[in-house]
Amino acid sequence: MELFKKLFFFENNLFYFILLSLFFHLLAAYFSVGYYQQDEHFSVLEPINYKLGKDSTLGWDYFKLYDRSWFLSYIFYLTTKLVSLFNFNSPFTWTLFYRITASILGWFSIICMIHLSKKILKDKISFYISVIISTLLWFYPYFHARTSSENIGCSFLIIGITFFLFSNKFQYYKSILFLSGLIFGLSFLSRYTNIIPLVFFGFWALMINKNKFNELFITSFGFIIIFILGILIDYWGYNQILLSSFNYFLVNYQHNQMNYFPSHPWWFHFYFIIKEFLPPLSIFVLISIILFWIKLPKNFITWVTLPLFFFLSIISHKETRYLFPILIFTPIFLGFLVENYFIYKKFFINIFIKFILNLLIGLTVTINFIVLIVLSTTPANNSINLFKFLYNNSYNIEKLYVMDKIPYRKSDLLINFYRNDNLKLVKVFEFEKCPINVLDSNIETPYKEKQIYSYPNWFYKYDILCNKKNFLNNYVLSLENTYFLFSDLEYLNFFNNEYKSQCNLIYNTFPLWTLNYNYNNWLKRTTKWYLYNCNFRR
Repeated sequence: MELFKKLFFFENNLFYFILLSLFFHLLAAYFSVGYYQQDEHFSVLEPINYKLGKDSTLGWDYFKLYDRSWFLSYIFYLTTKLVSLFNFNSPFTWTLFYRITASILGWFSIICMIHLSKKILKDKISFYISVIISTLLWFYPYFHARTSSENIGCSFLIIGITFFLFSNKFQYYKSILFLSGLIFGLSFLSRYTNIIPLVFFGFWALMINKNKFNELFITSFGFIIIFILGILIDYWGYNQILLSSFNYFLVNYQHNQMNYFPSHPWWFHFYFIIKEFLPPLSIFVLISIILFWIKLPKNFITWVTLPLFFFLSIISHKETRYLFPILIFTPIFLGFLVENYFIYKKFFINIFIKFILNLLIGLTVTINFIVLIVLSTTPANNSINLFKFLYNNSYNIEKLYVMDKIPYRKSDLLINFYRNDNLKLVKVFEFEKCPINVLDSNIETPYKEKQIYSYPNWFYKYDILCNKKNFLNNYVLSLENTYFLFSDLEYLNFFNNEYKSQCNLIYNTFPLWTLNYNYNNWLKRTTKWYLYNCNFRR
């Protein structure tokens, strides 16, 4: 009980911040449906669908390169089987449990982060600021609600580091060292590139922290056990014994598979941090990271994050999500920046500089809280609620005319996990762009679309109608109790104005009044869906 109190700061005011953080994490777990980046879906959820015996889009690299870990899919597959015992059979309910699991794990990693902050930051004010940032930073609840390898890998990484560094506080410290090794292994299985911070943390422990070799051996033994478990899990996924981690690095770095994706210059991650990590907060974050690396070269966080940053700068393809194992330490970085601000406050004597600095800090805090609330209460992907609407299908929709793009498609990949198999789709094409030759453009023709990026090969079946030019003026007027789905706003005038009395808007991503406020051209950059039910009578 005493350990529990110390772990959660139960007898300290910090406990209330921890509870508030839990509230936002559970809020995000409930509302933040969908995915941040498509790998979050296709590398985790579609493999679950495959193991459930359903059509699935696994990606061409699964059974050609064998370079994907099945670990997360396996964990959530077991979750699916467990909750299904209690008659929770909806994919939307399953993913809710996935997000709750990931969020609780992420929330616990924040508590570990606070303990790490206490170990590093000596100034009391800096530490408390770090705690506030840890518990109320805008992207933590949103990020921790993701079922992605980046999120879960980062959570395990922080928890493992904390257990290792505080192992000497426990009576049976060797057991804690072993446990930290197990957690490090889980971090690696979640995200293979985490081997870089893990290896350099080991170097730091041996050379800087002066841990004994037998201590590292115990930790490594725990890691090896999980590594072997990962091989067994991959056997469950691939039906053969192999090293997907070895294939991953071989394919991506020796054979330059990363060149398949867009390339960026070495400095592009600096740009990503400033652009996407919520300016002006991102400016403080970038400054704090560089300051931390320079002033604390022997700190374990520098050893964990700096080599990874060098590695990410070298590879050609860059994404913000690759930086998450670095950005996850933001509370400590910013706390250290504050600590140094107070130490070197003589540099801020100028009243004007103080005013500008305080203004930026105030603006940053305000923006942070606004974005925290928004991201914790809105979907991560705007299409998921549409999928849920179509899946539950309270309107008994049997046929749906799709005016522009199939809703379940992301890039060239088809989302199957949320798909209603009983819903018949009719895709409306322009005649000259029709994928097959048709004799009569007014006849709905069955069509099979081969899923070239899927395993095993299968065909997505739907009907096509090749008369879009005249569809809204002639063909559609002969239909009764018909459903139309579109994303392009060019169709809005027809359904909402010209035939408003005969058409009813039954689902929309955003209220129609929001279309009048196209600030920063957000309408063009945002996926939006409108579903109408029409009864045309001549």
